[in-house]
Amino acid sequence: MYRIAVTGCGIAGSTVAYLLAQRGHRVTVLEQAETCRPIGAGIMIQTSGQQVLQRMGLLEGLLPLSARLDGMTADLVSGRRLIRLDFQRLNSKCYALGVHRGTLFDLLLNCCRESGVEIVNGFRAIRFDSHQGRICSSDGRSFGEFDFLIVADGSRSELRNSLGISASITEYAHGALWATGPCDYQPDRLFQVVDGTHRLIGLLPIGRGASSYFWGLPNASWPTLATADFNQWREQAIELCPPSASLLKQLSGFGDFTFGTFRSVAMHVAFGERFVFIGDAAHAMSPHLGQGANLALEDAECLVDCLENSTDPATAFRAFHRIRRKRIRFYRQLTALLTPFFQSDGSWRAPLRDLALPWMPYLPWIGSQMLYTLSGTKRGWFR
Repeated sequence: MYRIAVTGCGIAGSTVAYLLAQRGHRVTVLEQAETCRPIGAGIMIQTSGQQVLQRMGLLEGLLPLSARLDGMTADLVSGRRLIRLDFQRLNSKCYALGVHRGTLFDLLLNCCRESGVEIVNGFRAIRFDSHQGRICSSDGRSFGEFDFLIVADGSRSELRNSLGISASITEYAHGALWATGPCDYQPDRLFQVVDGTHRLIGLLPIGRGASSYFWGLPNASWPTLATADFNQWREQAIELCPPSASLLKQLSGFGDFTFGTFRSVAMHVAFGERFVFIGDAAHAMSPHLGQGANLALEDAECLVDCLENSTDPATAFRAFHRIRRKRIRFYRQLTALLTPFFQSDGSWRAPLRDLALPWMPYLPWIGSQMLYTLSGTKRGWFR
């Protein structure tokens, strides 16, 4: 039995903590927020993530709290179809789940508490002493001794520098406004509207008659927009995406939105003898392929399996890195390649995208590879 510290109580951290506690390990989760509570917007749980949740015994409980999605559709502001992908072309039983991130988090957090995971709030981890197994916070507190540390505290983890881990970090110039609420429009798919490369608008059904709305925009334009006339902006937003009308009409101002920025994190080596990085702490990406939560779930399950099948943590971390390396690299590289074609200052990319993308799902091999990628079941560029 190991004594394990996990920094971060997000999807990756809570999943790995629960799975380890189930196997008899003593797990302490150190979370910088003062209270663990459901936050965030809608996410898509693809086939890959569903498989992990099913093995955890949580999928059945999540189904009635989610929306079944049979694919995704994107239209240009002109009304012309840009792309349509249908999971049934891949497999008649293949679908995604649209769900509020907080709903999944609640399920995972309850599992952690019921399995005896110790959760410490208000602890911003900044340093880990690998020799003593002690982890220190920004306010001088420390916990230990732990056998090893799992770093799952997101893309802005402060532990990389103290552990001597180098990372390539890209701050995207575009982000998104997010809001969630009841919506009359409940399609069986993610619906998006694309306006060049400066605006990306979407509706994601998340179950129980609600949807998650997002409005992509340059980060630099948010302070100006936040002081603009909300009613005027809302009229424009509804004109661009009419299905969003019922959701947007319930909002009273920009204060009802959450503004989020995107960043990419790439780490050549994400582990040491007594620590390992997982989830966004190891490989954050922009959300355009919708794989963040699925990769986090897979990371947690794979790491726990490696620990079960290895004689010591260091061997398990090397095995984990070897198993996950190609898959993570594929999604990171593809996300970096595609993101500028949907949100960037490179307006010249839009005509190329609009010309090629409508045909790609119907081309032999390429169409199926797009579906494998979206469903989260593609293992690498040629796997």
